[in-house]
Amino acid sequence: MKKTLIVTLLCVNAVMLLALILYSTEQPAFGQVAGADYLVVTARAAREWDAVYVLDLSTRRLVAVRLDQNRRRITPFGGVRDLTRDFGRRAAVR
Repeated sequence: MKKTLIVTLLCVNAVMLLALILYSTEQPAFGQVAGADYLVVTARAAREWDAVYVLDLSTRRLVAVRLDQNRRRITPFGGVRDLTRDFGRRAAVR
């Protein structure tokens, strides 16, 4: 009885390992797409919440938003930044 259970469990483990090896594929990670006009980055903005920073490359403007969990809304904070005005000259985007 005990030997049968051990053999059964070993077979089940072997089948699961084989399925994991055969059906697991490497998932591609997508970054910035060439020609895109926006960059989006997430970051921790405070201990209680994270922020999403959106950079519009065509107008050189940056906005940060966060999720207000109490109101269940996305709210901007810090206003819209004009990076051309903040940094002076218009830098080339690579």
